[in-house]
Amino acid sequence: MARPGKGSGDHRKLEHAAFMLPVFGAVLLLPPLLDAFAVRDRLFGIPIEVLYLFAVWILLIVGAGLVSWRMPRPERRQTQNASQDGG
Repeated sequence: MARPGKGSGDHRKLEHAAFMLPVFGAVLLLPPLLDAFAVRDRLFGIPIEVLYLFAVWILLIVGAGLVSWRMPRPERRQTQNASQDGG
């Protein structure tokens, strides 16, 4: 099955997404946002703050997987041919 991003003009957009994903994750993990979820409430016995941290972590992993799956594979260089010609 062909990769969706291969050969398309979306390579630049995917590079920006790959850059912005960790920046977005870092912003979501800054103390002002974490403090917003620092409440005494619990969901299924788990503090809301812990659920928020794991939700952000899972979303970052899924986002990184999607971006890397959509990225086109780098072209294989002719390193084998070049090493054989030079030696």
